[in-house]
Amino acid sequence: MSAMGGAWDTHESIGVEPAIVEITDIADQPSKSGALRCPHCSCIGRRRTSREITPTHREIYYQCSNMFCGHAWRASEHYDWGLTPSAIPNPKVDLPLRVPTRQEVLEMLRPAGDPAQPELFGPASNPFEPPG
Repeated sequence: MSAMGGAWDTHESIGVEPAIVEITDIADQPSKSGALRCPHCSCIGRRRTSREITPTHREIYYQCSNMFCGHAWRASEHYDWGLTPSAIPNPKVDLPLRVPTRQEVLEMLRPAGDPAQPELFGPASNPFEPPG
């Protein structure tokens, strides 16, 4: 009962069990949409709005999908580097490409069919060619 003497604020007074909200550990489950998870309850955050700061940086506003949590936050998305160059690059934007590792450079420079370096699975065969 409340300090005012009313019985309307207790679950026992009307015979209703209080709702128990159990938040399971879903942080281990991957997000299929790639959305961010709430840092408090680990539920998926809904992307509410976003705005472009530069062509390589965007601010995104999220809201937790758990109505009992209600957390809202701002996140940033930015371009780190390209993996391959664009076929139609924008001349107004200078975007760095990822520097390949030493091993990747060696693989690119290794001549195909080098007898000193046997292929792992042998020579490639054409599946459309009849055996013979």
